[in-house]
Amino acid sequence: MAPMPTEVWLTAAAAAAYVALALVATAGRARQPLAAQLGLMSAGLFAYNLAELLSLLDAREPWVFLSDAAAALATIPTLELFLGFLGLTRRTRLSRLMARLYFGALAAVSLLPIAFAPAALAHDSGAWALAMLAGLVPAFASVALLVVRHYRRSRGPERSRTQLVGGALLLGVGAIASDLGAMAGADLPRLSYVGLLAAAVLLAVLTLRGRIVEAPSIATLVTATIVGLLGVVALQLVASLAGRRSILFALGAVAVVATLALALRPLFAASSEERARLRSLATLGRFSRQMAHDLRNPLAAIKGAAQFLKEERRAGRSLDDHEDFLDVILESSERMDRLTAEYLRMGRLELAPTAVDVAGLVHEATRAAQLAGQGGTKLVERIAEGLPTLRADRDLLLFALENVLRNAREASPEDAEIVIVAEAGRMDRASTVLLTVTDRGAGMDVRTRERALAGFFTTKEGGTGFGLTFVARVVEAHRGALRIDSEEGKGTSVTLELPALDAEGPPSAG
Repeated sequence: MAPMPTEVWLTAAAAAAYVALALVATAGRARQPLAAQLGLMSAGLFAYNLAELLSLLDAREPWVFLSDAAAALATIPTLELFLGFLGLTRRTRLSRLMARLYFGALAAVSLLPIAFAPAALAHDSGAWALAMLAGLVPAFASVALLVVRHYRRSRGPERSRTQLVGGALLLGVGAIASDLGAMAGADLPRLSYVGLLAAAVLLAVLTLRGRIVEAPSIATLVTATIVGLLGVVALQLVASLAGRRSILFALGAVAVVATLALALRPLFAASSEERARLRSLATLGRFSRQMAHDLRNPLAAIKGAAQFLKEERRAGRSLDDHEDFLDVILESSERMDRLTAEYLRMGRLELAPTAVDVAGLVHEATRAAQLAGQGGTKLVERIAEGLPTLRADRDLLLFALENVLRNAREASPEDAEIVIVAEAGRMDRASTVLLTVTDRGAGMDVRTRERALAGFFTTKEGGTGFGLTFVARVVEAHRGALRIDSEEGKGTSVTLELPALDAEGPPSAG
């Protein structure tokens, strides 16, 4: 029976939609790591829809097997996309590895019949479809429960984004599951033609309005969509002209795909080069701004003291009673020298560990934060008694704690309270010290929280994104751990867990 034209055009439209989505993910400037998963998933679903389209136009078995393989492979980035949206990428490493192995093996089994005809029995008997369902149902049922839980906990824009994600999950995965059930022999309709297209629309809305990635220019999107549609139409024409001549069809398909790749290559190449250049410039700019920020205070102190002494000298007054201003100049100069040395050490993170008193460290960091000033925020210290001594690079650790306090003050509203807690802890049965800074600011969503430790990430206007990255590197160099607990609208807690002096394997110099 000839395929229904509606199925053909819906599949072609879905293929074109996923081409456009892949381009948005790769050509846009990523705001979330989700961009990579979105691009991979879109490429996989484009390949799946393309193979489905070819199998509808040309019923030969190789296209069916390629469709099966593409469906299995596309499952991997699809699962990672939903986990990434929920902020669970780091905490599900083992599960993601198992999914890659399972669906990767199914993809390999799908392609076996092309070289070994008897292996087609797995597809024809429905065994392959059942194997796909055996992996698909538990994996995405778990994700669906997590999405529901996240929806209940979310508020405002995040709740709207979660609704779009849930809709895309239900339509896309549900439609594929319906197809697999039909392939396994169940009396179910095949809905992938409609479901995947609808899921693509919801993902497009999520991407552009939910700000997962910053979209490329309209011209780039239009060009990519037109190229994708032309490619789909061209493949249909090749299939129609080649008929049952396999060699002619294969050559024509290769020519169309090569032309499509060549047409899109300049877009991807230009975008990739531009992103690399912007990342390099942004890194340099952020580093420079952070260094300028840290040097501004001692420079201001030197300038103020020098101007005062100059005015005194111009007025003919003695400078003998103003030795304290000379001390300010000397201390500020030494501070700048230490900062410069710290920035040089920071790139290499060369530790100079000594015994560090925790209470003294917290007092000094708090005093520095108070002198810096930030609205009416109040800093409250809660230091437990009998804390073990740290073996750490005091200057680097102080600088890291000052960065955490600065972030907390900048995130806090006027007259808010910031709490600094120092208490004992345990890590791998060794003594540790926990330094926790808690604010009552706007907080972060799950994706921002997961990305907060990534290099040069910031949500502040004009921010460098350098501070927390440096804090993470300092803590890791001390063989400690950095944790962030945050909730939108309720604030953020940043915890530095550091090995105590009696812990095994303290950090060594150099």
